[in-house]
Formats: sequence, C-alpha cells, structure tokens
Amino acid sequence: MQTQPWKIVFFGTDAVSRVVLDALFEGPDRVVACVSQPDRPAGRGRNLHPTQVKIVAQTKGLPLRQPERMRDPELVQWLQSFNAELFVVAAFGRILKPELLQIPLHGCLNVHTSLLPKYRGAAPIQWAVANGEQVSGATIMLMDQGMDTGPLLLQRELAIGPHETAQQLTVRLAALGAALLPEAIKGLKAGTLEPVPQEESLSSAAPILRKSDGLIDWSLNAALIASRLRGFTPWPGCYTYLDGKLLKVIEACAESDCDPAQPGTVLKSEASGLLVACGRGCLRITRLQLEGRKPLECCTFLSGCHVDPGTELGD
Repeated sequence: MQTQPWKIVFFGTDAVSRVVLDALFEGPDRVVACVSQPDRPAGRGRNLHPTQVKIVAQTKGLPLRQPERMRDPELVQWLQSFNAELFVVAAFGRILKPELLQIPLHGCLNVHTSLLPKYRGAAPIQWAVANGEQVSGATIMLMDQGMDTGPLLLQRELAIGPHETAQQLTVRLAALGAALLPEAIKGLKAGTLEPVPQEESLSSAAPILRKSDGLIDWSLNAALIASRLRGFTPWPGCYTYLDGKLLKVIEACAESDCDPAQPGTVLKSEASGLLVACGRGCLRITRLQLEGRKPLECCTFLSGCHVDPGTELGD
C-alpha cells in the first residue's frame, strides 16, 4: 500500500547539507521547515554570510530558524508545530538535545560522512584522509543523545583516492550520503530496516579542526605528513617555520629513498622541490608560501629565497 508523504524538518549548515537537502526535494516526502546555524562573518571584509541551508530555505519559501541556543523553549514549540514524522540532520554542527529528539514521530536521521563508529565528530572526512585511510563512506543512523552514537540503518563504502584531498572527497561523500537517505526513509516506512547498534570497541573520534593541527611534526613518517596535508586542505593547511617565518606547505609528496637525517632537515634544495627529512622517509615540497608572500612553485620560490641543504625547518 502507498504510504502518505512524510513531513520532514531539515537541520544543516554547509555545502554537504545542501546536497542532502536537494536530494530530499526530489523525493516523495515534504520538507516543511529548516534549521541552520546563525550566519557567520567570512572573507576579508568579515561580512555576514548566509549558510547554504538558509539560501535554499529562502529560495523555496520554507520557514527557517537559526538559533544561537538549541535549548530555546521557543524553538521547541516552533518545531512541535509542524507535527513532523521525521527530522533529518546533515552537517548541522550542533547536538540535538533530548527534548528535540523526541519531537518527530519516527525519530531523527543523521547523514554522517564516515563509516561509523569510526570518526565520530565534526570533521570525519578530514581526519580519515589525514590518518591515511584508504576507505571511507557514508552512514545513515538513528540519532540518540550521544555524539554520533545511535544505531546504524545504512552504510556504503567509498575508496579514497591516493592523491585525493578532503575537499575533493567531501564532494563525493556528500553525493553518496544524499543517495542513501531516500533509501533509508523508504526502508523506515516499509519497516524493512533493522537498526544495528554500533560496536563501541571500534569507535574513533574526529574532533573539530584547529589551526594548530596543521603544524607539521617532522618526526612523523613522510607518508603520514603527506596524508595530513591532503586531509587539511583547504583548512587549516599544513605549515612549518623557516628562519622564524611561517612557511605554508601547499603541495608535497612522500619519498622513501633518502638519506637519514635529523627530522626537519633540508636534504636537497632543487627546482623539483625541497627534500626534507622526516621520522621515516622524506617529504618533497613542490609548492609553498613564505609568510607575507604569495604561493609559489619551488623553482620560483628558490630563485628569491635561498635555502641551503642542512637548513632545519620547524620552530
């Protein structure tokens, strides 16, 4: 028997959210309202920029709230007024409190861009790439009061390319999560999906990124440093110090065939790249940016900034 369309309230903020929200509009169910984070200042002028979900909500003429506090009683009452069958959350950036989780008739679904229970938290894509994972994926889960700890409904794997950045992987995982969501909703309606508890012993954290995460630890192996560079693109990036000045590493690759030396020591300074010793192997830096200057290919950089072999990078 054909079921009636469900009323859905959507919670989201960034570009991943927008991809998932667009997928909901293509399905049989009806998005009746949206919740997003408040607009934040961005860019050089630090002007307020609307969230991606706000842009969509305004375009579609949907009711929208952007609460500073998720415990606001007015927000709870507003959400209750829609009599929604389902809440859908994707890259919202806030935890839903118990009083919100209890509102929709059939619970709250979260579209998470990792293979839970691995990489619970705010930056699952970035940490998966930064840690050198070869496989990631998307998960649809029923939310509970924990941080990405609810039972699993659907998962699908996706291989991470050897040179893929977090920014590139985000695009693919957003599309994968958006494709899984209608399947999960259909399964909930039909009663064909059995929620599976997460295995706590396999859990790992993906905390919000901080600028300090980008500081290169040259004692790590070169392959891991290269992975961190891919994982932290575009932000916070990876950086070190040259003669006390901040040096951004924009493009680099790991090499295994190099002479042993104190980690952070420049082994070779040539047009094809700065070769820097790591805890194991070495990193060839091919594009970089010195504090106060623009990004340059290594050959151009060295024409204006002499770096001798034996120079030590770091603080």
